[in-house]
Amino acid sequence: MTFYDSTPGLAAEQRRRVVQNSESVAVAVHHVWGDISAVGPGEGTVPIGFPVTFVEKPGFYFGAESLDGDVIPGHFPTISLVVSTWQTKRVVSGFYYSGMVVAFVIGGPIGTNMGIHWHVEGKAFKNPTSHDGSIQVR
Repeated sequence: MTFYDSTPGLAAEQRRRVVQNSESVAVAVHHVWGDISAVGPGEGTVPIGFPVTFVEKPGFYFGAESLDGDVIPGHFPTISLVVSTWQTKRVVSGFYYSGMVVAFVIGGPIGTNMGIHWHVEGKAFKNPTSHDGSIQVR
C-alpha cells in the first residue's frame, strides 16, 4: 500500500515520482484506430473502448470518405466528429483513459454513405501481447 504525505511540496513530488516510475517501466506510445460507417444526413453517438489504457489524454483526430464513390459537385457531404465523453478512472497522478464516446454529424444529400476513420495516440500502459504500438479496433 502507498501512503502520501499531505505536505503540499512533498505530496506533489511523490505524485511526480509515481508517474515518472510508471512511465519509465511500463508505458509506451500507442496508436489506436477504427472505423465507423454511417448514412446521412443525420447525427449519432458511438461508444468506443480502447484495448490499452492511456496514462494521459490521447490526441484525437479523424477523417472520412464517401463510400458511394464519386460525389456530386455542389453537393459534397460534410462531417463533424467530436469526443463527447472520455471514459476515465481517477488516479493519484490524474486520470487514466480507457475509452470515449464520439458524437458525429453528417450533412449532404439523403442517403450519403460515409466511412469515418478515427485515431487516438498517446502514452499508454504496454500491452502484454507483442505489437508495434498500433492497434486497430473493430
